[in-house]
Amino acid sequence: MIFVTGGTGLVGQHVLQRLSISGNASTALVRDDRSADIVRSLGAKPVRGSIEDPGMWREVRDCRAIVHTAAIIAARVPWARFERINVRGTALAARRASQLGVPIIHISSVAVYGRSGETPDRSVAEDSPFRPLPEREFYARSKRLAEEALWEEAAGGAACALRPCVVYGRADRLFLPKIVALAKRGWLPQVGNGTRPMAIVHAESVAEAVCCALGSDVAWGRAFNVTNDDDITPAEFIQAVASGLGRRIRIIRVPEWAALAAAGLDDTLRRTLGRTYPVGSVTGAVRWWRGGNPYRSTAAHEVLSWTPDVRHRTAVAEAVRQSCDEHPARGSSTAG
Repeated sequence: MIFVTGGTGLVGQHVLQRLSISGNASTALVRDDRSADIVRSLGAKPVRGSIEDPGMWREVRDCRAIVHTAAIIAARVPWARFERINVRGTALAARRASQLGVPIIHISSVAVYGRSGETPDRSVAEDSPFRPLPEREFYARSKRLAEEALWEEAAGGAACALRPCVVYGRADRLFLPKIVALAKRGWLPQVGNGTRPMAIVHAESVAEAVCCALGSDVAWGRAFNVTNDDDITPAEFIQAVASGLGRRIRIIRVPEWAALAAAGLDDTLRRTLGRTYPVGSVTGAVRWWRGGNPYRSTAAHEVLSWTPDVRHRTAVAEAVRQSCDEHPARGSSTAG
């Protein structure tokens, strides 16, 4: 039995489905009846509780591994909430894995590296130094601290951190829905020439990396980037969104310098007003949207034998169609 947190989220749902298909029994942590129905539909047994509750973790027994996918990502909540869920929840999961003597796979993020938008394409590996993080980038701070808690609580045991970049796929409620909502107005911006690969990964590819780590004897005690399952440029991404919507999308081309200048002014205003960046700065978002994947996944390919076969140009279109089918009035997905 494999114990999974965040089973109703974007990555978690794909992990549960992948485990079920491969014949691995799983138990998933849920908070309500709706979540329980979702994990049952994916072949898992639901268990009520919350990751920040030490009492719940004491009840976790008879599992051969823990897969920890639960996290707050883009919620506008105080730092204390990020710390309680992302950091303390990870510490409790890793501590229980250590007590049970079972491996834990933690879904981290490339956000732990800090600002990497100006690095050359695919130069950021797992041993790259972490850059300073602005105080109010709560998500990145919490994921970095969560990794520290993972290694401390695992205390030399079988622990592994997977660091995906921007994730999309079925059950996405954070990324594609916002783009679809904008695209339904008939246009999307393109920053620069739109020819550099984007830092994007399919949730199915992340789930595959989880299964690769579970079946590996050499995954433990280290982190892996899972950021290069296929290439897609911003121009191709917009075309895929249009295909998924079944309509033409007007491309508004914005010079890179102008987009970055506007983003810089916006970031300055946000800092002046003391506003929180749930995921990252506006400048970081513009750099991501223009294309340019600074992360490489050589270790995942070579050590974990991670060989995803996703094709983004078709997968993005399919994810857009699924999003619209699930929420036709809004045209966006809300599970993640």
